Amino acid sequence: MTRQHNTTHSSIEEGDKGPMLAFIWGQYRTWALTSRQLKKVLGRWKVRVFILVTLGAFAGVLSEQVTDWGGSNLLAQCIAGVSGLSVALASYAGSEILTQQREQYWLRSRAAAEAFKREAYLYLLGAPPYHLPGATQRAFARIEELVAQMADVPSSPITREAATKRLPDLMLTIDDYVEERVSDQVYQYYRPKAAQYLTVLNRGKLAAYVLGFLGVILGTAAANGIAGVSVWIAFISATSASIATFISTNRYEYLSMSYQAAANRLLMLTARYEQVDRSDSMAQLRFIAEVEATIAIENSAWMVELSTDENEEAEIPPQEPTTDHTNFEVLEGPVESAGEETSVTPDTEQGAVPHEPPVLADPEPIPENQPPQEEESSPPDAEDKSNRYPPL
Repeated sequence: MTRQHNTTHSSIEEGDKGPMLAFIWGQYRTWALTSRQLKKVLGRWKVRVFILVTLGAFAGVLSEQVTDWGGSNLLAQCIAGVSGLSVALASYAGSEILTQQREQYWLRSRAAAEAFKREAYLYLLGAPPYHLPGATQRAFARIEELVAQMADVPSSPITREAATKRLPDLMLTIDDYVEERVSDQVYQYYRPKAAQYLTVLNRGKLAAYVLGFLGVILGTAAANGIAGVSVWIAFISATSASIATFISTNRYEYLSMSYQAAANRLLMLTARYEQVDRSDSMAQLRFIAEVEATIAIENSAWMVELSTDENEEAEIPPQEPTTDHTNFEVLEGPVESAGEETSVTPDTEQGAVPHEPPVLADPEPIPENQPPQEEESSPPDAEDKSNRYPPL
């Protein structure tokens, strides 16, 4: 791909963006670190609880059989003790470590990290709502609101070096954006994660199938009068159900398909952008907005899926993209972009529809010095101007 040096930066001075961009990026890095650490704790303890529950069930059945196999009563009591201890430890970990509050902290930290990262790129590249003079003040207002929403969530301490790691360059070009944002999201996150979750899903299904076949064999043996196998049938059935529950609870199948779909969407957007004139600043802004909207929609759907049980809504409100940036209309006031005078602003309020191509709205003049109002993506009949952004 031929490197293009045209950018979509807004009309404000580049030097004005540095401190604000560093602060936004630092917030992104902080909440990304917090999210990773919480996810690691929750993931490890979910596996440990599963192992403890399975061990407790196995030891419980074994303690009833060991005397029939010639073992002593003392050995049977010891095995029964292991069973009781395993179940007790699993129960304690489930109530004290795998808490709903910690789960919500993880979900909100992940949502905050995505929101800060999205705002950083939109602000740096001068995409709506940061395309008019006063972008830094607008960014301060938005970031202050995000920070306030996360005030009740403890964050992990982070060093200065970690907070500025991979900080985008102030002179980021559109090709740099494709490489650092789009390609990195696809090839370093979406596709590896989709493959990882698909592997776990397939292994879990394989284990369930093996246990199912073993259960059928033992059932046939019990039907033919072989003593001592019926209790193991119950254990195998319970273990198979536990595996299925573990996979379902962690939403491996949904995450794998969702990440793959988002990756394909981003690659399609990139391929379509490669066909347009690189001097078309409108196309650049549309491409940036579509990329950020795609990532936001995937994260929003991920939040809803993981914060709900089978048929119950969780306490965390759904995370919608902060602004629908996929629609544009031409303004009368100019905005410097890619060496040309072009100007754009978010379209009127529309419901966010995943993976739909953008629609150019009819021009509607707006006073040049009046910044466009940021609105939450929601149907018009659900408009609520008191809180433009949903809580994290």
